[in-house]
Amino acid sequence: MAALLVLVAVVAGAPAYARAIKPGTVPALKADEGLLVVGIDSNMPLVRVKVRKDNATFGGGDMKDLPEGRSLHLYALPAGRYEWSQLRPLRYLNYDLRNEPEFEFVIEPGRINYAGDLQFRAKTVNDSTFHIANRSLGVIDWLKKEHPQVYASYALTYTGHYPDPFPAFYRGVVEKAGAEPARDLALAPPPKPGALPLAVRALWKEDRVLRARINPAGTLAAVHVKVADKRWDVELVDLVAGSATRLATSNRAFGSIVWANDRVVLLPVSEEGMEEIHVARMGDPVAGKRAIEQYTLPRKGFVVDTLPGDEDDILFGSIGSRGELLVHRMDVGSAAAVKRYRFDARDRVNLGVKNDVGWFTDGEGTLRLALALKEDTSPRKKDEDGEEERAPPMKRVLMYGAHGDFREVMEIARDEEDRFDPEGVSADGALIYGITEKDRAQKELVAFDPVTKTITRTLFSKPGIDVVTALFDDAHQLIGAAYYQGGLFVSEYFDATANAQARLLTDAFHGKTVWVGDRSRDGRQLLVWVESGDQPAQLYHLDVVKREAVLVDETRPDLPSSALSPSTAFAFKGADGTPLEAFITLPRAQGPRPLIVFPHGGPIGVSDKLHYDPEVQFLASLGYAVLRVNFRGSDGYGKAFREKGHRGLGTAIEDDIDAAIAVATAKYPVDASRMCAVGTSYGGYSSMVMAIRWPQRFRCAVTIAGVSDRILFFTASDGGRVKSARATMEKLIGNPHTDLAAMQASSPIYQYRELKVPVMIVHGTEDVRVDLEHARRLQRMLEIDGRPPVGLVFEKEGHGMEKIDNIETMWTGIAGFLQAHLGPSSPAAAKVAAP
Repeated sequence: MAALLVLVAVVAGAPAYARAIKPGTVPALKADEGLLVVGIDSNMPLVRVKVRKDNATFGGGDMKDLPEGRSLHLYALPAGRYEWSQLRPLRYLNYDLRNEPEFEFVIEPGRINYAGDLQFRAKTVNDSTFHIANRSLGVIDWLKKEHPQVYASYALTYTGHYPDPFPAFYRGVVEKAGAEPARDLALAPPPKPGALPLAVRALWKEDRVLRARINPAGTLAAVHVKVADKRWDVELVDLVAGSATRLATSNRAFGSIVWANDRVVLLPVSEEGMEEIHVARMGDPVAGKRAIEQYTLPRKGFVVDTLPGDEDDILFGSIGSRGELLVHRMDVGSAAAVKRYRFDARDRVNLGVKNDVGWFTDGEGTLRLALALKEDTSPRKKDEDGEEERAPPMKRVLMYGAHGDFREVMEIARDEEDRFDPEGVSADGALIYGITEKDRAQKELVAFDPVTKTITRTLFSKPGIDVVTALFDDAHQLIGAAYYQGGLFVSEYFDATANAQARLLTDAFHGKTVWVGDRSRDGRQLLVWVESGDQPAQLYHLDVVKREAVLVDETRPDLPSSALSPSTAFAFKGADGTPLEAFITLPRAQGPRPLIVFPHGGPIGVSDKLHYDPEVQFLASLGYAVLRVNFRGSDGYGKAFREKGHRGLGTAIEDDIDAAIAVATAKYPVDASRMCAVGTSYGGYSSMVMAIRWPQRFRCAVTIAGVSDRILFFTASDGGRVKSARATMEKLIGNPHTDLAAMQASSPIYQYRELKVPVMIVHGTEDVRVDLEHARRLQRMLEIDGRPPVGLVFEKEGHGMEKIDNIETMWTGIAGFLQAHLGPSSPAAAKVAAP
């Protein structure tokens, strides 16, 4: 990646009222003038960027031939309202930013104004992003280097949508200290660890089995597997003979495999945003071998419905020449039938709905419900400044009907609390099934009558538990609902016999998540997934009549469960009596183990569960017990529980974690004198807050992509770019305009002197959720206090590591850091080397 500070900007003719300030000069400002630091950060050279005032480009606001990387420049210009107006990456490609509130800012007189960097990231000609991000610390460093007298003479003010007290705070800290550390000082690397019982690459290896589908007859299964780097296969498993053969190979992953009938399976491969659908038609086995006819649909698209009542036809969706969705009924039963088919827009079956983007069918395969986009013509509200809010250009609506006659029955609310999420249509097409929590205590499965436009029945509800999904059979009949309980994914059916079968499975695989991935037409043959924290998912074929389950394949056959550590759920209460749940993972060792407190991200609407988690298993392999807490605000426990977490960041949420620690240290064999906190995103923030609030308890803290400044999160995050999203953030986590003091009091940046434990920072340079500025500010403040952190910064990584080399470097570094402060405590465990 190019250097972050490339201090170049070619400026076109500036009239007297807008002046480019050269390094080393101090401008004499008029009464109505201010200074502006312009920051542009791009991953490619830019032809031109324009800033304008009052609908006209100001002199000096036309910046040309900007280099890749970060460019900063200083102007003196009249106070007033300005906007980024144009970004041109190529001479033939121009982005018009005019009249977009997100790109407007104010210049105040008599000070240095900074409205954030305009960040541009180009992936392809048709896939580019641009946004504003507050990088004030880098601006301070640049000003002190290039314009030290200007910085000394004028206050620096961030003038984005929210205040940023950091520039003034930082100036005061440095003045009091009388010195500051070197700018852009690289983080010292963490210590190297001792021997690792489980290799990072082994734990993070991609799953072998990705998905599996059974044919309607229950005799064959198509299993999607990853064989090697850039090679995916579909294996055909004969469930009667117990044999498997390779059906297809691709250098790209297959999509959602579906059976059109007992003999024909559709194998989609993603291709430039759509799917190229390959078809395999199976013959009868002869002498242990089966003839297979293979062909490809002539048009890219996707399967809308397999039409269970029709032997060879499917509903096939594709994109027309004008960008519209086309749904055709198509015979895919043979290569000859596919070759004969002609895609004529006049033969489409999705008539009567404009801007449709998705469809639901009834039991007969008739299109009954469309998800469509519609222009939002509702009156626009006015904001606190009296200006009209910019309404979203389109809203999502449900259109109900049949055979080309459709009417709008519902607008999909943007707010999760008011939203109805459609799950499907009843087999007779008369009802719409969906999940909602509007006017309810938790997310429930309901039936919506499109005629009366009302919810007529609650189909499934469980107090204090949110429904995750509806369950349907092959004929589109609603058969049950699924939810999480005790960290396990639970399926509950309306039919007593099916529920009895489900209980048999959970009894057979006690303490594990068991869910039906697919079922035959008669429901007698099932593909069942089984998983737990110490067992990556396994795929079984269950013969319901014989009550016999046979292992078909495993997602991680190379990873023995004996090398992994089990996790246990336990219930407890918070300090205010709120019922809570946590999970503890104990290494297979004797005696008290050091404890890693591992809070999840979010924090609102996210939760930990008892699936296989390589991060948890890696920490446990080092000999550490791992505590995860579903504190107030976590997902899955109902509306009231989630709302209890609102504005509880750094306070009530951490009180819940504290209560969990008290129970865990009293109930389980953990060493309370050896404890560290580790977390990602909000979890990284929480780890630092806990170390600040209870310094005597923790020996160290690790923050991975963590928030260090709650106020900065509003001006350097993808969540703060849209006004509606900012309103949600204010409701959930606080409002810097009204809660500034409280947010500073619970931000590690402003409480850095209290963060006494050793800290490790991990961050990616392309993190748009929690900007790298969080890590830079934290590093700088700890360095000023004489306690520099260690850490790792990864180029071209975002909010979470994606490249396996970086994942390995990160977790190996974390292991060394933890061992340095907790001491080695590796249990005697089976070693698993890297693949």
